[in-house]
Amino acid sequence: MMQVLNKKHKLIGNKGFSLIELIIVIAIMAVLMAILAPQLLKYVEKSRVQADNTAASEIVSAVRVALTDEDTVEALSATQTVIWSGPNHNITVSGGATALISDQLTATLGDITDFHVKSKAHLTQSYTITINVVAGVASVILPADWA
Repeated sequence: MMQVLNKKHKLIGNKGFSLIELIIVIAIMAVLMAILAPQLLKYVEKSRVQADNTAASEIVSAVRVALTDEDTVEALSATQTVIWSGPNHNITVSGGATALISDQLTATLGDITDFHVKSKAHLTQSYTITINVVAGVASVILPADWA
């Protein structure tokens, strides 16, 4: 009988955490989040910038693959430009053999209207690849900030 009373007494006396203890834990968690959240956001933006750079490299590689085709190079008679810009950052081709280059890029990249910029840093930027054709030889000229 004495053991039963002791168990009931322990249950009655156990009230859980006090309000002060809970407030302290919440304050500690808020301080940790205030410290970690900006670092996490920097990491996410850095990964988005890297994804944009990878997409730009894919576009450059696709242009170079298109220029390995002799028929494509023969069809080019003037300077071509491949631009990755606009509100949706679609890939557009301008110059003499626009349809041919667009078809080559579509064959290599898939849907060329689906290369969207992911990072905030590159939203307003325009990427331009210039293809110069001199004496039947095509060369790719990239902006200085591209690898």
